[in-house]
Amino acid sequence: MKKIATIAIASFAMMVMITACGGSPAPIQKSSSKVFYDIVDHKGMALGKEVPDWVLQEANDLEKQDQYKTLYLFKFEETGKNLDATKTWANNFSAPSEISKIVTTRVQQKFAGAQAGDKDKLGNYFENVVKTLSQAEYSGAQKVADWWLLKQYRKNSATKAGQQEYTYYLLYGIPKDTLNKLVQDQLDKARDAIAATPEQATAIDRVKQAFTEGF
Repeated sequence: MKKIATIAIASFAMMVMITACGGSPAPIQKSSSKVFYDIVDHKGMALGKEVPDWVLQEANDLEKQDQYKTLYLFKFEETGKNLDATKTWANNFSAPSEISKIVTTRVQQKFAGAQAGDKDKLGNYFENVVKTLSQAEYSGAQKVADWWLLKQYRKNSATKAGQQEYTYYLLYGIPKDTLNKLVQDQLDKARDAIAATPEQATAIDRVKQAFTEGF
């Protein structure tokens, strides 16, 4: 099985069509520029529920919605041939450790742009930031929702034509204020670790300023 962490970096257009036939639930047809499949079963189908919108959206798009506007969202998924196996993955999922990896990556990306012109002055500061963030505690993470789909890939799907596959989705959130403070605290901790000179401290302050609007 393969785990895919869906983070707020890239998104693509999706289209969902639900058709009715003979009073029984019809497959939900999903298409994009990359994959083609029908949803033949899902967590709520037996109860007459529809697939929640968040399942088919990217985390960065969800963060723009009013109901999630105070949260940073992290979406994870696991695929497999067996529903019980994907449920076991979901039950044993370690959100803090996985979120730590994502936060560290996102901070690295933002840091790369923020340090323009100051790279030579910062010394080991960047390395210390990465180290402290990778070791930080992300105890504020809470599970927002979970769902699973059984997908039937169509013949025009390039890689999985004719196959059926379960995908289990987990959506986690951390209050923006909580995570922003944690990142700022770790930026300070990394600065203290290098005993910054006045010139380095000025450069570091400019980097920190880039994070005041979030990471």
